[in-house]
Amino acid sequence: RIKLLSAVDVDTETQSIIWYGKSVALDERTLVVGAPFSIINGVRRLGGVFAYQRDGASGLHSPRSLVWPDQQAYENLGTPLVLHSEYLAAGAPAADVDGQEDAGAVCIFARGKDGAIEPRPTAVLTAADPAKNESFGAKLALLGRRLLVGTSDPTDGESSVYVLEPAGADLSRWLQVTRLRGSDTGAEFGSYSLAASGSLIYVGETFVFRRPP
Repeated sequence: RIKLLSAVDVDTETQSIIWYGKSVALDERTLVVGAPFSIINGVRRLGGVFAYQRDGASGLHSPRSLVWPDQQAYENLGTPLVLHSEYLAAGAPAADVDGQEDAGAVCIFARGKDGAIEPRPTAVLTAADPAKNESFGAKLALLGRRLLVGTSDPTDGESSVYVLEPAGADLSRWLQVTRLRGSDTGAEFGSYSLAASGSLIYVGETFVFRRPP
């Protein structure tokens, strides 16, 4: 049976939902939909994230809007989403951090035992040294309990993939395990494609040019 979901399902009294479905994440209990260009309470491109909890065989509950209280305009929350059994990670790659424009951030929303997602983030992750146009959170993937965070090419430097993990059972504290870098500056390493399986991480380099032999 096919069920059609749309922005009409969302309370639009204070929200203009734009790019609904740009990203989705799901498991057997929960569906999450991103709408990163949404206007909320008059703030442009704030970004929206909407969680649907499964209701047995009868379908899905009405969506619950997830809120980042410190969010600003043009941050595009919900551009990528990944759903772990313990948390939801939602990227906001256009977020300004420490005065650095478009440095990017990732919001971590904890999940309860029933899989329901808390409406406010438990943690907001950023690069250890945020850089202008880095777009931390441009892509996300899971490697077990660890979170992989892709970036774009910052104004000064090169794109990379951060490998992060929670500090024990505490989802409010995260540790950087390592940082992976590509072969070329300007290659957008991890900006457009990022995946993991088992112990392997797969990272796309979109703009790598090689002369034929």
